[in-house]
Amino acid sequence: MEERLIDNFVKGKQVSVEDVLLVVSGIKTPQELKEYKQKIGSIQSHFRAWIKSKGAVSEIIDENYMTVSRARFLFEYLWNSKPRRHGKGYSVAAAIDAQLDPDTNVTLGSCVALTGLYTILCIRENIHTVILASGDHVLNSLKHAGFSLNVENTDPQGFNKELNENYFEELPPALLAASILNSRGIDENSRGMHEEALKSFSKAVKIRPSYASAFNNRGNVYFELSNYFKAQKDYEMAIKLSPDFAEAYCNLGLALAKQSNLDKAQCLFKKVLEIFPQYEDAKRCLEVLEKTIA
Repeated sequence: MEERLIDNFVKGKQVSVEDVLLVVSGIKTPQELKEYKQKIGSIQSHFRAWIKSKGAVSEIIDENYMTVSRARFLFEYLWNSKPRRHGKGYSVAAAIDAQLDPDTNVTLGSCVALTGLYTILCIRENIHTVILASGDHVLNSLKHAGFSLNVENTDPQGFNKELNENYFEELPPALLAASILNSRGIDENSRGMHEEALKSFSKAVKIRPSYASAFNNRGNVYFELSNYFKAQKDYEMAIKLSPDFAEAYCNLGLALAKQSNLDKAQCLFKKVLEIFPQYEDAKRCLEVLEKTIA
């Protein structure tokens, strides 16, 4: 089911954002997908009941032209119902289960999971939102009546969050699936599931070819598997996509050093320190390399 959805998306076929975010979060069967759609419906029903409990205000909020107000109320409802919602975990499915958990102290997940849940509910509420992504961090940006409004789901004060948007790439909601796959790959690699991690990162960059962080992370898996040439290629792609990606420069230097290309590795470590003079990993790598050359 995951392969089919990803292939359809890459081919430009219309896919349900809800479906793709749930499937890459670990939903494997149509029956399970149906069950989670029902769970989302329950969350939406709880939100609408919460809105109605506000009395006369609800008559205004339900009007289509009050999109921003509905978006704010959705944000506030989620934080009020789960005031400790920011935690670990990338799965939107797990976040849905946590949202429905009667324990108010349960956490839902990382920026990826929280943004995924908010995105799905916004779509169901006819609220137009896109994704802002920078490195491994994501958040929502509402689009309404010619202006944008940022929603940082990891911060209880994050509605209408000010940020430097030059550091973020604007993406359609379905591309949040790449962030989930990237997080999944990091988790799999940390548990020694290297082949699974490679598949997750490869799917992430298939969905989002501009995803520098996923290329860098896949390179890290190849590096751990001692496939330094493939690691080099992924680090080079990460740098091509993000020319100020200090970690990728440092990783590329290590991959080149492992292939006995010490002079070029030395130049890369120096380049990192020119861009980021306080980058400690590059300092240590350069010191070790210079001792080796000497």
